[in-house]
Amino acid sequence: MKYLILILSITIGLLTPLFAENKGQPINISSNQLTAENNFTKFSGAVKVSMGDYILTSDELYVWYDKKGTIVKLIAKNNVKLINKNRIAVSNTAIFYKNSQKVILEGSPRIWEGNDEMKGKKIVLFLKKKKIIIKGASGIFSPQRLKNFKK
Repeated sequence: MKYLILILSITIGLLTPLFAENKGQPINISSNQLTAENNFTKFSGAVKVSMGDYILTSDELYVWYDKKGTIVKLIAKNNVKLINKNRIAVSNTAIFYKNSQKVILEGSPRIWEGNDEMKGKKIVLFLKKKKIIIKGASGIFSPQRLKNFKK
């Protein structure tokens, strides 16, 4: 159970900024191309999203909005990388569901902070419940991290 809490502390800290209320920080998005229609926007080619110390990069980013213009779902595809301070996640696809506070990382997903790393075939994060499911899980934790965590 302690290892689950350790993994959650790494992953929740990395992904929470996606769903946090924007506290006046600008969200900067750049890409080679933008296509928008109705409640859908597609960014393609060298996509980079940054907000404060949070960065998401991918080859493509699909964004769905509700009728009020609030983001409800994001899908980042191909060469997905999420960076928040010293926490990093990579995968081929990342699906973010705002209402359910659920994130799915697929396609060789890895999450790490320093020398501590978790990987699997699929990683599902439930941010509200602070729960993680890793299918085909394996991980490496530094002795120092484990020593500090046991305190």
